Amino acid sequence: MTLPSPVEPFRFAGRIFRVKRDDLIHPDFSGNKYRKLYRFIHTNPDAIHTIVSYGGIQSNAMLSIAALCRLKGWRFEYICKTEKCRIDLKPAVIQPYSP
Repeated sequence: MTLPSPVEPFRFAGRIFRVKRDDLIHPDFSGNKYRKLYRFIHTNPDAIHTIVSYGGIQSNAMLSIAALCRLKGWRFEYICKTEKCRIDLKPAVIQPYSP
């Protein structure tokens, strides 16, 4: 783990910007996912046996929780929303989104 996450300067359009690189904290849970899971990351592996979570089928949080459970040796149960889901990327690529 890379903590605290570094702040890196970069130049754009003649100005200097500083970017906090939370994406470098950990490959499986970085940025807001690290903060969301902080308590669990620092929990003794013997204190928890199973984590249950609920969300959508493309949840980044689910991926981070699954990685954490794998590292800690915990069981992970993920309950997906039951709505019908159809993903078709062609329209989004051909023309911009318009509500």
